[in-house]
Amino acid sequence: VSFKQVGYWKNSITLFSHTVTVTEKNYLSHYALGYAFEKKGMVDDAVSHYKAALAINPSEVDVRYNLAILEAATGDDQSAIQHYQEILRIEPGDVQAHNNLGNIFFRQKKWDIAARHYRKALQINPEYAKAHNNLGAVMFNQGRTEEAIYHFRETLRIEPGHQRARQHLQISMALLDSQAKPNAPGDVR
Repeated sequence: VSFKQVGYWKNSITLFSHTVTVTEKNYLSHYALGYAFEKKGMVDDAVSHYKAALAINPSEVDVRYNLAILEAATGDDQSAIQHYQEILRIEPGDVQAHNNLGNIFFRQKKWDIAARHYRKALQINPEYAKAHNNLGAVMFNQGRTEEAIYHFRETLRIEPGHQRARQHLQISMALLDSQAKPNAPGDVR
């Protein structure tokens, strides 16, 4: 290996930037460069290279995942939704894509759409703890406390160390308990 070539190997960004420059239509180099930029917190550069990778290979699910996650994190929900929908077109049984779509709709307070995606994830994999917890959160926000409790318990059955589900369950149980008492504090006459 020549001294000049060794310089290209100094770090991932340098290496893959060089590879992108000297090769044509190399989606893996764009993907790797996007990933290197993402790990350095250089989101705009990462997004640019993920998009370049998809322009070369539009059916590459891993690139779509990374791009969708970054877009959702930066508030570009519509683009993230489109990428997750494309992932589901390519791989209809992808529970994580359904869960992540549900998370976007949850943040938008579109409870019914979020619940539909969480339920679809659970239809595909009934043991998917994240979807149970997230569906429980939707049920809680819709005032369906007993259904929320069921899903939080399912989360803990599958993943006993799931702290967020444990907290959600405690809050839901306390709410249900306060609703069951006819003269709860605040109802003083």
